Amino acid sequence: MNSVSRDNQQPFPVLVVSASLSFLGAIGCRSPVARADRPWREPIARGASRSPVARADRPWREPIARGASRSPVARADRPWRESIARGASRSLVAELIAVYGRSSKDLKWILYDDEEEIAYWQAVNSSNVQKTNKAWKLIIPFEQQINILSLKKIQEFSRKLTATNGYTILSFRDLSHGGAKRYSANILLSKEYAKPDMIEIVRKITAELKSSEYYRNNEVKLHWKGKEAQVIWLFLYLSLDDVSSANWICRTEWISKKLSPKFLPTKLDGEQIDDEIVIDWNKSYGELATIFDSFKVTKEAYLDSMNCILSNTKLIVDKTIEFTDMFNRKQLIEANYLDRMSQLYPEIEKLYLQVDRIGSAPTECSDLSQRFQGVMAFAHNIVLPFSEKGLETWERSNRNYLVGQAIKNYQKELLRLEFELEKIH
Repeated sequence: MNSVSRDNQQPFPVLVVSASLSFLGAIGCRSPVARADRPWREPIARGASRSPVARADRPWREPIARGASRSPVARADRPWRESIARGASRSLVAELIAVYGRSSKDLKWILYDDEEEIAYWQAVNSSNVQKTNKAWKLIIPFEQQINILSLKKIQEFSRKLTATNGYTILSFRDLSHGGAKRYSANILLSKEYAKPDMIEIVRKITAELKSSEYYRNNEVKLHWKGKEAQVIWLFLYLSLDDVSSANWICRTEWISKKLSPKFLPTKLDGEQIDDEIVIDWNKSYGELATIFDSFKVTKEAYLDSMNCILSNTKLIVDKTIEFTDMFNRKQLIEANYLDRMSQLYPEIEKLYLQVDRIGSAPTECSDLSQRFQGVMAFAHNIVLPFSEKGLETWERSNRNYLVGQAIKNYQKELLRLEFELEKIH
């Protein structure tokens, strides 16, 4: 990529913070585009940060730090030997900083050649700012000149792309019983919202779900068809990672005033936003998000650990099923059956405890992780009645029933796990 030579002392750099070229023109900037027919004649105000990436969190009071580079290969480890390009407006720089200076995503670095009357631009972000031994370096290509032809490209850099829909209903569940028609939904927000905007989204979704005719089975449908919902719970999330860790930004509860007091759910403790809706803001959201993220592991690391535990579990569970079948067909006396199953309990217990030490599955594997935990829980339930405490707690008939149910559930959950494994490969 061509760039201005480091040994060439021109063009002279001038720092300007902007959102787009059209914005600069709108407020009367003496920029190379607006006034390319005359040089800049005033030095920019003092006080700029040496690194727009490192110090984009505070206003710049000098456009160029002492020790900055002389060329568009912006090296902050070499001193400037000539004055800054002339004519920049101090009030303009201050105004631009006030509007855009706190967001590194909106920063542009502009270099102006006084003699050739050509300005070069570059977006400032982590992908094109390089650290040096002393400070930083920013490469600005010759091709990126500020003129009418480059207007569209600069605008594209500044334009923010957002989702068409402001939110997505990720899951919608019917939790109705004989006394109340109830729904619960997980909502993924696809844009940045202030609290008042989230409240309006809550009101909108709640109003829509009140008239929903979704039912989990025909029995519930026959009971509640054509009737308005009486309880609605919403959980709002900022990312899919938050969904997998159940770290909602807020949760809400709407209870119809028509619902009989004897069927009222436990009321949510939070902010009352109207007569019937309560919203509970998660004050620990940021802290929890950091903690959950620290436990995340890569896809390959999670699968390697899971497959190792699962393969060993299958071998042991197969033995428990074999012993149970022999006992049920009276090919194994009860004393021997209890002894063999008791010996397998600590092996399953050890594998079951290893699940919690794998780490948090990546978002892509969240469904798989739930199935895996289900398989391990049912495998543990098979041998739990044969632990020391289990043998003291359950009599023979109860123990046989619990083991039989656990084996059936294990086999069903294992099929679901294999289905989820196919989905992620």
